[in-house]
Amino acid sequence: MPSSSDRRFALLIQCAKLYFEQHLSQEDIAEALKISKASVWRLLREAKEKAHIEVKFDMEHLKIHDLESQLCKKYNLRALRILPPQGEQHHNLSEKIGKFAIDFLDDILEEKSKSTIALSGGSTIFHMVEQATSRPRNIQIFPLVMPPRSMELTRIDASISVTILWAKSAPLAKGYVPGFSSFSQKQTQARIEEIRSRILDSVNLIFTSIGLPQSSKDGRQPNDSVGNINIINYNDIAEPLDSCVYGLSLEDLHILSVRENTLVIGMGGSVEKVQAIRALLCHRIVNALITDYLCAYDLLF
Repeated sequence: MPSSSDRRFALLIQCAKLYFEQHLSQEDIAEALKISKASVWRLLREAKEKAHIEVKFDMEHLKIHDLESQLCKKYNLRALRILPPQGEQHHNLSEKIGKFAIDFLDDILEEKSKSTIALSGGSTIFHMVEQATSRPRNIQIFPLVMPPRSMELTRIDASISVTILWAKSAPLAKGYVPGFSSFSQKQTQARIEEIRSRILDSVNLIFTSIGLPQSSKDGRQPNDSVGNINIINYNDIAEPLDSCVYGLSLEDLHILSVRENTLVIGMGGSVEKVQAIRALLCHRIVNALITDYLCAYDLLF
């Protein structure tokens, strides 16, 4: 009589074949094998981690276009770009995703005569605009996040990236930054609200970095936080865990993500960010994604 471990191994092989060879969904596999969806998820993870089956992170196992097709269907994505697997996956990943993103932007602008764009802060967005070629672009550019500034720089904020892309897209481009260093708190909030309203009214392209949770000034981090977007920590159901919002909120991004003809493009990679990215995709905070192959592969599970 086969042992419980033998039965589990046989079930694992069945599950893997249905998923990787026949491309059944996890729901269909659960129904076919008379097990729960959670059990299917665990078996697929075990198959990959323990190499019971040949699950390889290369283009022979799962072609990029197949992976894109499956992820677009799974998360109802409007656009997806996956950085092909390359040697050292983590080496300059932010820079590589940024380069992918600016090429994607220029492809979109080839089809549209004019666009209104909003950018978040962060190194990935910075690498995106840094690698942009200097050429006229008929665009309006706004910052997604407008945090208070001190004399000392502590982050690459959105205004920096807006300024760089505006300079590289002159003379057709128009760029907008808060410019509130000498404003009162009340004036500052009014200016933020003005820019937020203009973004919600007219934007059709958003590029925003997806990061790991950020600690507060006292060094603490919300216990349930899985990721950070627009300087907002959020949990695994994309609920904000921070009370301060300096620009567009998660609710604003959701409104834009379900709006027709608007792309809200999340940018981030590495397997460490899978949970953070999945939460945003599942709850429609972003409707498009630029990521790397390993992260995209893990998002299938």
